[in-house]
Amino acid sequence: MTKKLAFYKSKKWKYEKEHRISTSKVGLNSYNFKALKSIYFGYKIKDSDKNNILNLLKGRGITFYQIELESNSYLFKTTKINVENSDQRNYLTQLPISLTKEKKEYEILDYKIFNYSGIGEFKILLKQELDSSELKWLINNLKKYLFNEGKSLFFNFYTDLSQVDNLPWVSATFINGLVKMDS
Repeated sequence: MTKKLAFYKSKKWKYEKEHRISTSKVGLNSYNFKALKSIYFGYKIKDSDKNNILNLLKGRGITFYQIELESNSYLFKTTKINVENSDQRNYLTQLPISLTKEKKEYEILDYKIFNYSGIGEFKILLKQELDSSELKWLINNLKKYLFNEGKSLFFNFYTDLSQVDNLPWVSATFINGLVKMDS
């Protein structure tokens, strides 16, 4: 009975098409950041908590909603929160200008994570070539935000979308904290 209460919602909420994930790992867990589409803030959330979440998740293409109590009623209503650029996804798409001195963008084409073995595979399209320090920064950043607990990560970087099925511009591995690149 405890399992049913903790992991399942009542069938009357089926229309929400919500998914719940439970894990035995405490702390940060990796997930596909593109899977998070919207967040509904509860009726009693503190403004400070809500603002922290909004700031942490800006630029990820997430739609935010606030649950409110309808006046003179016990019914709840949902109101969309208008956040500047909330529909625009720019999370994990460019290196910081402070590192590169100019705008350098990339696109995550595909990635696979094998949690139990700690292995990850990544295909990244670079909008322009990066030097080795920029590539290392990008690899470490992708590890941190896409698969922090990964032990062996394999990266293929492309500079031309039409070449994705061929050899990459650069391949790299991240194993035991060390980055090795092959061009």
